[in-house]
Amino acid sequence: MANNQGGRFQVLSFPGDRSSSGRVQNYKRRKLHHKSQKGCLTCKRRRIKCDEQTPTCQNCVKHGAKCTYTLLVSPQADRDLRKKVPLNWFPNLDSNLFNYFIESVVKTMMPLSSWGMAAQNVVYIAVEEPLAMHSVLAASGCHYRYHLKSPRDRCLSETYHSMQACSGLRRCLEMQQVDKVDAAITTSMFLGSISFADLEDDFQVPLKDRRKPFSWLGSQLGLGSILTLFKSKSNVQDSMWINTLEPTAETVLHLLDDGLPGTAATDGLPDEFATIFGVCETSGPLTNSHHKVLRRLCRLLPIVPENEVALLQYMQFVEVISSQFLHLLNSLDTRALLLVSYWLALLCAEDCWWTRRRAQNDCWAICEHIEQTGDKSLWRYMDFPAAACGYPYTGDAPAGQRLVEWFRGDQLQSSDLYPASTSSNDPGKDLASNLLAAK
Repeated sequence: MANNQGGRFQVLSFPGDRSSSGRVQNYKRRKLHHKSQKGCLTCKRRRIKCDEQTPTCQNCVKHGAKCTYTLLVSPQADRDLRKKVPLNWFPNLDSNLFNYFIESVVKTMMPLSSWGMAAQNVVYIAVEEPLAMHSVLAASGCHYRYHLKSPRDRCLSETYHSMQACSGLRRCLEMQQVDKVDAAITTSMFLGSISFADLEDDFQVPLKDRRKPFSWLGSQLGLGSILTLFKSKSNVQDSMWINTLEPTAETVLHLLDDGLPGTAATDGLPDEFATIFGVCETSGPLTNSHHKVLRRLCRLLPIVPENEVALLQYMQFVEVISSQFLHLLNSLDTRALLLVSYWLALLCAEDCWWTRRRAQNDCWAICEHIEQTGDKSLWRYMDFPAAACGYPYTGDAPAGQRLVEWFRGDQLQSSDLYPASTSSNDPGKDLASNLLAAK
Protein backbone atom coordinates (compact mmCIF):
# COMPACT_ATOMS: atom_id res chain seq x y z
CA MET A 1 0.00 0.00 0.00
CA ALA A 2 1.41 3.41 -0.92
CA ASN A 3 0.45 7.06 -0.87
CA ASN A 4 1.98 10.35 -1.89
CA GLN A 5 2.09 13.07 0.78
CA GLY A 6 3.94 16.32 0.60
CA GLY A 7 5.61 15.35 -2.64
CA ARG A 8 7.13 12.25 -1.04
CA PHE A 9 6.31 8.69 -2.03
CA GLN A 10 5.60 6.55 1.07
CA VAL A 11 5.09 2.80 1.56
CA LEU A 12 2.95 1.11 4.25
CA SER A 13 4.62 -2.22 5.13
CA PHE A 14 3.48 -5.09 7.39
CA PRO A 15 5.33 -7.95 9.08
CA GLY A 16 5.08 -11.35 7.45
CA ASP A 17 2.15 -12.58 9.62
CA ARG A 18 0.27 -9.22 9.35
CA SER A 19 -0.76 -9.67 13.03
CA SER A 20 0.38 -6.20 14.01
CA SER A 21 -0.21 -2.80 12.55
CA GLY A 22 2.03 -1.67 9.76
CA ARG A 23 4.36 1.29 9.66
CA VAL A 24 4.79 4.03 7.10
CA GLN A 25 8.28 4.65 5.72
CA ASN A 26 9.67 6.75 2.92
CA TYR A 27 10.28 4.89 -0.31
CA LYS A 28 13.97 4.74 -1.19
CA ARG A 29 14.54 5.36 -4.86
CA ARG A 30 17.18 3.31 -6.63
CA LYS A 31 20.24 5.34 -7.49
CA LEU A 32 20.32 6.19 -11.16
CA HIS A 33 23.31 4.83 -13.04
CA HIS A 34 24.52 4.85 -16.61
CA LYS A 35 24.30 1.55 -18.45
CA SER A 36 26.19 1.27 -21.70
CA GLN A 37 24.19 0.06 -24.70
CA LYS A 38 27.20 -0.37 -26.98
CA GLY A 39 28.16 -3.96 -26.08
CA CYS A 40 27.93 -6.85 -28.52
CA LEU A 41 24.78 -8.95 -28.80
CA THR A 42 26.58 -12.09 -27.60
CA CYS A 43 27.59 -10.51 -24.29
CA LYS A 44 24.09 -9.09 -23.86
CA ARG A 45 22.54 -12.52 -24.32
CA ARG A 46 24.98 -13.99 -21.81
CA ARG A 47 24.32 -11.06 -19.43
CA ILE A 48 28.00 -10.25 -18.96
CA LYS A 49 29.87 -6.97 -19.30
CA CYS A 50 31.30 -6.37 -22.76
CA ASP A 51 34.57 -4.46 -23.24
CA GLU A 52 33.08 -3.01 -26.47
CA GLN A 53 36.19 -3.68 -28.57
CA THR A 54 35.65 -3.86 -32.32
CA PRO A 55 35.46 -5.81 -34.54
CA THR A 56 35.45 -8.55 -31.85
CA CYS A 57 35.37 -8.17 -28.06
CA GLN A 58 37.73 -10.12 -25.82
CA ASN A 59 34.91 -12.17 -24.26
CA CYS A 60 33.95 -13.58 -27.66
CA VAL A 61 37.61 -14.17 -28.56
CA LYS A 62 38.12 -16.06 -25.28
CA HIS A 63 35.08 -18.31 -25.76
CA GLY A 64 35.34 -18.64 -29.55
CA ALA A 65 31.91 -17.07 -29.97
CA LYS A 66 30.58 -15.03 -32.87
CA CYS A 67 30.80 -11.34 -31.97
CA THR A 68 28.00 -9.26 -33.46
CA TYR A 69 27.19 -5.62 -32.86
CA THR A 70 24.07 -3.71 -33.79
CA LEU A 71 23.24 -0.06 -34.13
CA LEU A 72 20.76 0.99 -31.44
CA VAL A 73 18.53 3.82 -32.60
CA SER A 74 15.07 4.95 -31.64
CA PRO A 75 12.18 4.06 -33.97
CA GLN A 76 11.80 7.73 -34.96
CA ALA A 77 15.53 8.08 -35.66
CA ASP A 78 15.42 4.89 -37.71
CA ARG A 79 12.54 6.25 -39.82
CA ASP A 80 14.39 9.55 -40.30
CA LEU A 81 17.53 7.76 -41.46
CA ARG A 82 15.58 5.63 -43.92
CA LYS A 83 14.11 8.77 -45.46
CA LYS A 84 17.54 10.40 -45.81
CA VAL A 85 19.51 7.34 -46.95
CA PRO A 86 18.19 5.48 -50.01
CA LEU A 87 19.18 1.86 -50.52
CA ASN A 88 21.73 2.77 -53.19
CA TRP A 89 23.06 5.72 -51.12
CA PHE A 90 24.05 8.81 -53.18
CA PRO A 91 25.81 7.76 -56.40
CA ASN A 92 26.90 11.30 -57.26
CA LEU A 93 28.23 11.97 -53.76
CA ASP A 94 30.10 8.67 -53.71
CA SER A 95 31.66 9.46 -57.07
CA ASN A 96 32.78 12.86 -55.82
CA LEU A 97 34.23 11.34 -52.65
CA PHE A 98 36.12 8.74 -54.69
CA ASN A 99 37.59 11.37 -57.00
CA TYR A 100 38.53 13.47 -53.97
CA PHE A 101 40.24 10.41 -52.47
CA ILE A 102 42.35 9.87 -55.59
CA GLU A 103 43.27 13.52 -56.02
CA SER A 104 43.80 14.65 -52.41
CA VAL A 105 43.58 11.91 -49.80
CA VAL A 106 45.48 8.81 -50.89
CA LYS A 107 48.94 10.38 -50.87
CA THR A 108 48.41 11.53 -47.28
CA MET A 109 47.72 7.95 -46.13
CA MET A 110 50.84 6.29 -47.57
CA PRO A 111 54.01 7.32 -45.70
CA LEU A 112 56.26 5.14 -47.88
CA SER A 113 58.86 5.68 -50.56
CA SER A 114 56.74 3.45 -52.80
CA TRP A 115 53.54 5.28 -51.94
CA GLY A 116 52.61 5.69 -55.60
CA MET A 117 52.36 1.93 -56.10
CA ALA A 118 50.60 1.49 -52.75
CA ALA A 119 48.08 4.18 -53.63
CA GLN A 120 47.37 2.58 -56.99
CA ASN A 121 46.81 -0.78 -55.30
CA VAL A 122 44.39 0.77 -52.80
CA VAL A 123 42.29 2.16 -55.64
CA TYR A 124 42.22 -1.19 -57.45
CA ILE A 125 41.32 -3.04 -54.24
CA ALA A 126 38.51 -0.57 -53.53
CA VAL A 127 37.07 -1.01 -57.02
CA GLU A 128 37.06 -4.81 -56.62
CA GLU A 129 35.90 -5.09 -52.99
CA PRO A 130 32.89 -3.17 -51.56
CA LEU A 131 34.40 -3.68 -48.09
CA ALA A 132 37.46 -1.62 -49.03
CA MET A 133 35.41 0.91 -51.02
CA HIS A 134 33.33 1.80 -47.95
CA SER A 135 36.51 2.43 -45.95
CA VAL A 136 37.98 4.54 -48.76
CA LEU A 137 34.86 6.71 -48.99
CA ALA A 138 34.72 7.05 -45.19
CA ALA A 139 38.37 8.15 -45.10
CA SER A 140 37.68 10.60 -47.91
CA GLY A 141 34.77 12.10 -45.97
CA CYS A 142 36.92 12.33 -42.84
CA HIS A 143 39.73 14.10 -44.73
CA TYR A 144 37.24 16.55 -46.23
CA ARG A 145 35.79 17.25 -42.79
CA TYR A 146 39.25 17.75 -41.32
CA HIS A 147 40.53 20.15 -43.97
CA LEU A 148 37.50 21.93 -45.40
CA LYS A 149 34.93 21.82 -42.58
CA SER A 150 35.00 21.66 -38.80
CA PRO A 151 37.18 18.69 -37.72
CA ARG A 152 34.57 17.83 -35.09
CA ASP A 153 31.53 18.06 -37.37
CA ARG A 154 31.08 14.53 -38.70
CA CYS A 155 29.03 14.28 -41.91
CA LEU A 156 26.36 11.69 -42.65
CA SER A 157 28.24 10.11 -45.56
CA GLU A 158 31.32 9.47 -43.42
CA THR A 159 29.19 7.87 -40.70
CA TYR A 160 27.32 5.65 -43.14
CA HIS A 161 30.41 4.33 -44.93
CA SER A 162 32.26 3.81 -41.63
CA MET A 163 29.38 1.65 -40.38
CA GLN A 164 29.34 -0.39 -43.59
CA ALA A 165 33.11 -0.86 -43.47
CA CYS A 166 33.01 -1.99 -39.82
CA SER A 167 30.29 -4.57 -40.41
CA GLY A 168 32.00 -5.84 -43.57
CA LEU A 169 35.35 -6.21 -41.81
CA ARG A 170 33.70 -8.11 -38.97
CA ARG A 171 32.15 -10.58 -41.42
CA CYS A 172 35.47 -10.99 -43.22
CA LEU A 173 37.28 -11.86 -39.99
CA GLU A 174 34.54 -14.19 -38.77
CA MET A 175 34.67 -16.16 -42.01
CA GLN A 176 38.50 -15.99 -42.13
CA GLN A 177 38.46 -14.96 -45.77
CA VAL A 178 42.18 -15.05 -46.51
CA ASP A 179 41.46 -14.24 -50.17
CA LYS A 180 40.20 -10.84 -48.98
CA VAL A 181 43.25 -10.05 -46.87
CA ASP A 182 44.15 -6.99 -48.97
CA ALA A 183 40.65 -5.59 -48.56
CA ALA A 184 40.76 -6.34 -44.83
CA ILE A 185 44.16 -4.66 -44.40
CA THR A 186 43.01 -1.61 -46.38
CA THR A 187 39.80 -1.35 -44.38
CA SER A 188 41.49 -1.75 -41.01
CA MET A 189 44.08 0.87 -41.90
CA PHE A 190 41.50 3.47 -42.90
CA LEU A 191 39.11 2.75 -40.02
CA GLY A 192 42.03 3.10 -37.64
CA SER A 193 42.92 6.43 -39.23
CA ILE A 194 39.35 7.67 -38.88
CA SER A 195 39.08 6.73 -35.20
CA PHE A 196 42.42 8.42 -34.58
CA ALA A 197 41.34 11.63 -36.30
CA ASP A 198 37.91 11.84 -34.65
CA LEU A 199 38.11 14.33 -31.76
CA GLU A 200 34.40 15.07 -31.55
CA ASP A 201 34.07 14.02 -27.89
CA ASP A 202 37.61 14.54 -26.55
CA PHE A 203 38.80 17.89 -27.89
CA GLN A 204 40.39 19.86 -25.00
CA VAL A 205 38.54 17.68 -22.46
CA PRO A 206 40.59 16.67 -19.36
CA LEU A 207 41.04 12.93 -18.92
CA LYS A 208 39.14 12.88 -15.62
CA ASP A 209 36.08 14.38 -17.32
CA ARG A 210 35.88 11.77 -20.10
CA ARG A 211 33.51 8.84 -19.64
CA LYS A 212 36.02 6.48 -21.23
CA PRO A 213 39.27 8.42 -21.77
CA PHE A 214 40.87 6.06 -24.31
CA SER A 215 37.91 4.58 -26.15
CA TRP A 216 39.50 5.72 -29.43
CA LEU A 217 42.51 3.53 -28.67
CA GLY A 218 40.33 0.57 -27.72
CA SER A 219 38.72 0.64 -31.15
CA GLN A 220 42.12 -0.21 -32.66
CA LEU A 221 42.76 -3.38 -30.66
CA GLY A 222 40.85 -5.48 -33.18
CA LEU A 223 43.65 -4.88 -35.68
CA GLY A 224 45.70 -7.62 -34.05
CA SER A 225 43.99 -10.29 -36.13
CA ILE A 226 44.74 -8.30 -39.29
CA LEU A 227 48.40 -8.03 -38.33
CA THR A 228 48.44 -11.79 -37.80
CA LEU A 229 47.18 -12.29 -41.35
CA PHE A 230 49.75 -9.79 -42.57
CA LYS A 231 52.58 -11.71 -40.87
CA SER A 232 51.40 -15.11 -42.18
CA LYS A 233 52.96 -14.79 -45.61
CA SER A 234 52.33 -18.46 -46.38
CA ASN A 235 48.60 -17.68 -46.46
CA VAL A 236 48.81 -14.45 -48.42
CA GLN A 237 51.48 -15.04 -51.05
CA ASP A 238 49.45 -13.15 -53.65
CA SER A 239 48.78 -10.15 -51.42
CA MET A 240 49.35 -6.85 -53.20
CA TRP A 241 50.19 -5.30 -49.84
CA ILE A 242 53.04 -7.76 -49.31
CA ASN A 243 54.45 -7.00 -52.75
CA THR A 244 54.06 -3.25 -52.35
CA LEU A 245 55.79 -3.16 -48.98
CA GLU A 246 58.53 -5.63 -49.95
CA PRO A 247 61.45 -3.17 -49.53
CA THR A 248 60.44 -2.35 -45.96
CA ALA A 249 58.06 -5.09 -44.83
CA GLU A 250 60.71 -7.37 -43.32
CA THR A 251 62.09 -4.61 -41.10
CA VAL A 252 58.66 -3.34 -40.11
CA LEU A 253 57.38 -6.81 -39.23
CA HIS A 254 60.62 -7.71 -37.45
CA LEU A 255 59.85 -4.84 -35.10
CA LEU A 256 57.00 -6.91 -33.67
CA ASP A 257 59.52 -9.31 -32.08
CA ASP A 258 60.37 -7.32 -28.96
CA GLY A 259 62.23 -10.04 -27.09
CA LEU A 260 64.69 -12.71 -28.14
CA PRO A 261 64.77 -16.16 -26.49
CA GLY A 262 67.19 -16.28 -23.59
CA THR A 263 67.28 -12.52 -22.97
CA ALA A 264 66.41 -11.03 -19.61
CA ALA A 265 63.39 -8.76 -19.24
CA THR A 266 65.66 -5.85 -18.31
CA ASP A 267 67.93 -6.13 -21.37
CA GLY A 268 67.88 -2.91 -23.37
CA LEU A 269 66.02 -0.99 -20.65
CA PRO A 270 67.61 1.93 -18.82
CA ASP A 271 67.76 1.36 -15.07
CA GLU A 272 65.42 4.30 -14.49
CA PHE A 273 62.64 2.76 -16.59
CA ALA A 274 63.15 -0.64 -14.97
CA THR A 275 62.73 0.97 -11.55
CA ILE A 276 59.68 3.07 -12.48
CA PHE A 277 57.80 0.12 -13.97
CA GLY A 278 58.99 -2.52 -11.52
CA VAL A 279 60.72 -4.65 -14.14
CA CYS A 280 63.11 -7.37 -12.98
CA GLU A 281 64.94 -10.09 -14.90
CA THR A 282 62.02 -12.50 -14.61
CA SER A 283 59.25 -10.01 -15.48
CA GLY A 284 56.82 -10.82 -18.26
CA PRO A 285 53.32 -9.96 -19.53
CA LEU A 286 51.70 -12.25 -16.95
CA THR A 287 53.44 -10.65 -13.97
CA ASN A 288 53.78 -7.05 -15.14
CA SER A 289 51.01 -5.33 -17.11
CA HIS A 290 53.37 -2.55 -18.25
CA HIS A 291 56.23 -4.77 -19.39
CA LYS A 292 55.25 -5.59 -22.98
CA VAL A 293 54.21 -2.02 -23.78
CA LEU A 294 57.42 -0.69 -22.22
CA ARG A 295 59.57 -2.98 -24.35
CA ARG A 296 57.72 -1.94 -27.51
CA LEU A 297 58.19 1.73 -26.64
CA CYS A 298 61.91 1.16 -26.13
CA ARG A 299 62.05 -0.32 -29.65
CA LEU A 300 60.34 2.76 -31.07
CA LEU A 301 62.19 5.57 -29.29
CA PRO A 302 65.39 5.19 -31.39
CA ILE A 303 63.39 5.76 -34.59
CA VAL A 304 63.67 9.38 -35.65
CA PRO A 305 60.65 11.05 -37.35
CA GLU A 306 62.64 11.76 -40.51
CA ASN A 307 62.57 8.09 -41.51
CA GLU A 308 60.13 7.40 -44.34
CA VAL A 309 58.51 4.49 -42.53
CA ALA A 310 58.60 6.08 -39.06
CA LEU A 311 54.83 6.55 -38.91
CA LEU A 312 54.23 2.97 -40.05
CA GLN A 313 56.54 1.74 -37.30
CA TYR A 314 55.17 4.07 -34.63
CA MET A 315 51.69 2.66 -35.25
CA GLN A 316 52.94 -0.82 -34.30
CA PHE A 317 52.65 0.41 -30.70
CA VAL A 318 48.94 -0.42 -30.64
CA GLU A 319 49.67 -4.07 -31.50
CA VAL A 320 50.94 -4.77 -27.95
CA ILE A 321 48.15 -2.99 -26.08
CA SER A 322 46.09 -5.61 -24.26
CA SER A 323 42.64 -5.22 -22.76
CA GLN A 324 44.30 -5.23 -19.32
CA PHE A 325 46.58 -2.34 -20.27
CA LEU A 326 43.65 -0.46 -21.81
CA HIS A 327 41.81 -0.88 -18.50
CA LEU A 328 44.80 0.71 -16.74
CA LEU A 329 44.63 3.64 -19.15
CA ASN A 330 40.91 4.17 -18.67
CA SER A 331 41.50 3.95 -14.90
CA LEU A 332 44.10 6.73 -15.34
CA ASP A 333 47.02 4.65 -14.08
CA THR A 334 49.86 7.19 -14.16
CA ARG A 335 52.57 4.76 -15.27
CA ALA A 336 50.45 3.53 -18.17
CA LEU A 337 49.73 7.15 -19.08
CA LEU A 338 53.47 7.90 -19.06
CA LEU A 339 54.11 5.16 -21.63
CA VAL A 340 51.34 6.34 -23.94
CA SER A 341 52.46 9.98 -23.64
CA TYR A 342 55.90 9.05 -25.01
CA TRP A 343 54.28 7.27 -27.96
CA LEU A 344 52.02 10.25 -28.63
CA ALA A 345 55.07 12.51 -28.42
CA LEU A 346 56.62 10.54 -31.28
CA LEU A 347 53.44 11.01 -33.32
CA CYS A 348 53.40 14.75 -32.59
CA ALA A 349 56.58 15.04 -34.64
CA GLU A 350 54.90 13.44 -37.67
CA ASP A 351 53.25 15.81 -40.13
CA CYS A 352 50.24 13.56 -40.67
CA TRP A 353 46.73 15.00 -40.59
CA TRP A 354 44.99 11.99 -39.03
CA THR A 355 47.47 11.50 -36.15
CA ARG A 356 48.80 14.96 -35.32
CA ARG A 357 45.77 16.58 -33.72
CA ARG A 358 44.83 13.53 -31.65
CA ALA A 359 48.45 13.09 -30.54
CA GLN A 360 48.77 16.72 -29.46
CA ASN A 361 45.37 16.77 -27.77
CA ASP A 362 45.82 13.61 -25.69
CA CYS A 363 49.52 14.13 -24.98
CA TRP A 364 48.59 17.53 -23.50
CA ALA A 365 45.78 15.93 -21.48
CA ILE A 366 48.18 13.33 -20.04
CA CYS A 367 50.76 15.98 -19.13
CA GLU A 368 48.05 17.99 -17.40
CA HIS A 369 46.76 14.96 -15.47
CA ILE A 370 50.17 13.73 -14.26
CA GLU A 371 51.14 17.24 -13.16
CA GLN A 372 47.90 17.56 -11.20
CA THR A 373 48.52 14.24 -9.41
CA GLY A 374 51.66 15.73 -7.89
CA ASP A 375 53.77 12.61 -8.52
CA LYS A 376 57.20 14.23 -8.86
CA SER A 377 58.93 10.90 -9.51
CA LEU A 378 57.00 10.61 -12.80
CA TRP A 379 56.67 14.30 -13.59
CA ARG A 380 60.43 14.69 -14.06
CA TYR A 381 60.18 12.35 -17.07
CA MET A 382 57.33 14.29 -18.70
CA ASP A 383 59.55 16.99 -20.22
CA PHE A 384 59.84 15.03 -23.49
CA PRO A 385 56.07 14.62 -24.06
CA ALA A 386 55.44 18.19 -22.87
CA ALA A 387 57.90 19.63 -25.39
CA ALA A 388 56.31 17.56 -28.18
CA CYS A 389 52.75 18.82 -27.59
CA GLY A 390 53.59 22.34 -26.37
CA TYR A 391 52.56 21.83 -22.74
CA PRO A 392 54.25 24.39 -20.42
CA TYR A 393 56.62 22.17 -18.44
CA THR A 394 58.18 23.33 -15.19
CA GLY A 395 60.07 20.90 -13.00
CA ASP A 396 63.34 20.11 -11.28
CA ALA A 397 65.93 17.89 -12.99
CA PRO A 398 63.92 16.90 -16.10
CA ALA A 399 65.05 13.48 -17.33
CA GLY A 400 62.79 12.45 -20.21
CA GLN A 401 64.64 14.12 -23.08
CA ARG A 402 67.93 12.75 -21.74
CA LEU A 403 66.55 9.20 -21.86
CA VAL A 404 65.31 9.63 -25.44
CA GLU A 405 68.72 10.95 -26.49
CA TRP A 406 70.30 7.91 -24.84
CA PHE A 407 68.11 5.61 -26.91
CA ARG A 408 68.84 7.45 -30.13
CA GLY A 409 72.56 7.80 -29.50
CA ASP A 410 73.35 4.42 -27.99
CA GLN A 411 71.39 2.20 -30.35
CA LEU A 412 71.40 1.67 -34.13
CA GLN A 413 69.68 4.52 -35.92
CA SER A 414 66.72 3.39 -38.01
CA SER A 415 67.64 5.88 -40.76
CA ASP A 416 70.57 3.60 -41.65
CA LEU A 417 68.15 0.80 -42.48
CA TYR A 418 66.09 2.53 -45.16
CA PRO A 419 67.10 4.03 -48.49
CA ALA A 420 66.10 7.58 -49.28
CA SER A 421 63.06 8.13 -51.42
CA THR A 422 63.64 8.06 -55.16
CA SER A 423 60.16 9.29 -55.97
CA SER A 424 59.58 12.37 -58.09
CA ASN A 425 58.76 15.76 -56.63
CA ASP A 426 55.03 15.26 -56.89
CA PRO A 427 54.12 11.75 -58.06
CA GLY A 428 50.57 12.31 -56.88
CA LYS A 429 49.73 14.40 -59.93
CA ASP A 430 50.74 11.63 -62.35
CA LEU A 431 48.94 8.98 -60.31
CA ALA A 432 45.73 10.98 -60.03
CA SER A 433 45.64 11.81 -63.73
CA ASN A 434 46.33 8.19 -64.73
CA LEU A 435 43.71 6.74 -62.41
CA LEU A 436 41.07 9.30 -63.34
CA ALA A 437 41.76 8.77 -67.02
CA ALA A 438 41.37 5.02 -66.62
CA LYS A 439 37.95 5.27 -64.96
